[in-house]
Amino acid sequence: MNQTFAERVKELGLPLDQIIIIGSGILDQLGIRWSTDIDVAAGQAVLEKIARSDGWAKKIDKNQRQYLVKHDGSAEIWDGWEIDGRIVEYDELLDYAVEYDGVKFVNLDFLRRWKSWRGREKDVQDMRLIDEYLKNTDVAAVLEQCTPEINEYIANVFEEFQADLANVSFTDLSRWALEESKVYALGPGKRLRGALAMLMCTELSVDKEAAGYLAAAIELMHSYLLIIDDVMDKSPIRRGHPTAHEVYKATFSGLQPTQFESDFAAVNIGTLTQHVANWAIMKAERVADVPAGTVARVMHRYIAITNLGQLDDLAASVDRPSSTEQVLEIYRKKSGYYSFINPIACALALANRLDDEALAQLEAFGLPAGVAFQLRDDWLGVFGDSKESGKVNLDDIREGKNTFLVQATLANVKEEDRARLLSILGNEETTQESLQVVRQMMVSSGAVEASDAIMKDAAQAAIDAIDRAACFSRHFAEVMKRIIQYTMERRK
Repeated sequence: MNQTFAERVKELGLPLDQIIIIGSGILDQLGIRWSTDIDVAAGQAVLEKIARSDGWAKKIDKNQRQYLVKHDGSAEIWDGWEIDGRIVEYDELLDYAVEYDGVKFVNLDFLRRWKSWRGREKDVQDMRLIDEYLKNTDVAAVLEQCTPEINEYIANVFEEFQADLANVSFTDLSRWALEESKVYALGPGKRLRGALAMLMCTELSVDKEAAGYLAAAIELMHSYLLIIDDVMDKSPIRRGHPTAHEVYKATFSGLQPTQFESDFAAVNIGTLTQHVANWAIMKAERVADVPAGTVARVMHRYIAITNLGQLDDLAASVDRPSSTEQVLEIYRKKSGYYSFINPIACALALANRLDDEALAQLEAFGLPAGVAFQLRDDWLGVFGDSKESGKVNLDDIREGKNTFLVQATLANVKEEDRARLLSILGNEETTQESLQVVRQMMVSSGAVEASDAIMKDAAQAAIDAIDRAACFSRHFAEVMKRIIQYTMERRK
């Protein structure tokens, strides 16, 4: 791997906790373009200390500002940065800092503002590079760009799957099941997991068609798990639309289906969706010309772990002994392996680049990323706006979900409040008034604050692991960091 700009900075021997890189260094660090020199900002005390050391010379600029220059001309140290006709000193620059590999840089937005102020031809060119980079790393834009392509492959897979069953005689019910599976899979959704696989495939130069089939397979597996999850949780709404068992009730209302029949039909739709996903995996392997089972082995390993995590989740009801750490371990199984590790591991497998070292790197970032993702999901389940999230925020309470928020609240309220909370959780008759009581308890007990702190720590651990992951390019690493940030800020 080529030396990063941060590694070049470290070779200067400067106090990393007391400096910030200004100028175009961040463009080099992010792989946008090469930067030949290193421009540094530091406080006066640091400047004076370095001035007394060997290898640096004092200089005076045209405005009579003192700065230091390394004897070979490779680096300069200033007490601030001129922008918009004023000097932004070191302490203020810290407000615009981002950190990579233990080195602080001014962020791209600040750099672009500075280049806009300078306005030289070179600066205008850099602004174009910055704009293009931000466009390619913006999570919302990336997901929006990937979604139509993923949906196209999902639709194609269903056509191919149904063509393979052309000689089979279908009833109205079985035809409906196939169509509902397709409608559900193509319904609204972030396509986050499929996009991760597709982006990683692009980085690895995997055949575009193979990448498309892989992304479709991952999203179809996601649909399968959601359908089953909705049955277990008795959820009426998913992504702002009725869940599969509710659609069955409405479609076949003339048959007066029982809840069991509706749930059973939904489970079959979910299982059918899984079969279509397996078809897409086989197509991806065939197109990429890798041995059969190369990707399937990886996919099914992580889906199995997810299923086991779901089982643990079901068993850990709120009225049984549990702990916040047990809940977090379930999150690692349910979200870490499934949402972050699986898509990227499958892409690496499709490129014949998956080994033990890469898996270790994926787990180092994916498990804490999953915790951050699920903690945000829990918050949305109680405090989120149903119109934005597409979920009924009473569901988690009525189902008595054993979330981190619930466990942290139970552990830190008085006995009478604990009893009241337990009487609300899992009660299908729970009202909006009761929801407000739960919300107040979660806030006053410190559970929300604790959840937020763990989410931020987990997100930072994921980001730190991304920086260390040799299997990620600089560009992909930056996309992943922005996805982690998106995870913590999402509203749905």
